[in-house]
Amino acid sequence: MDKKERGEVWSKDIETLIEDYEFSLEYPPGLPDAFCNHNYWMMAKVRDDIHELGFDGDQRVKVLDIRVLKELKKHGPPAYMERYKNKPLERWWHLDKIADKTYPPELLPEHLREIYLSSF
Repeated sequence: MDKKERGEVWSKDIETLIEDYEFSLEYPPGLPDAFCNHNYWMMAKVRDDIHELGFDGDQRVKVLDIRVLKELKKHGPPAYMERYKNKPLERWWHLDKIADKTYPPELLPEHLREIYLSSF
């Protein structure tokens, strides 16, 4: 079993992870991977890795997090998210719960809380 199959961090290079996170929000144009039915896992895996490495507070990550919520409002949540439904709620990227306003706002990072409370 390799690292990917065990769910370990794919890369310990934060620059690469941030690039991958951003890419998931840009491609394909019109409906980014993060919001495609079967591609949500790519964004969620990269965001998990960023979290595991302790980079939640990186300003570049915060900017992309905000973008996720803004894109979520535009595109709605991915329809297929089984792989991530059992992740702890502290991992805020439960886009289905955020979109239907059932995610506990107190668990969101401060940089996302106001957007969530005012936009959804």
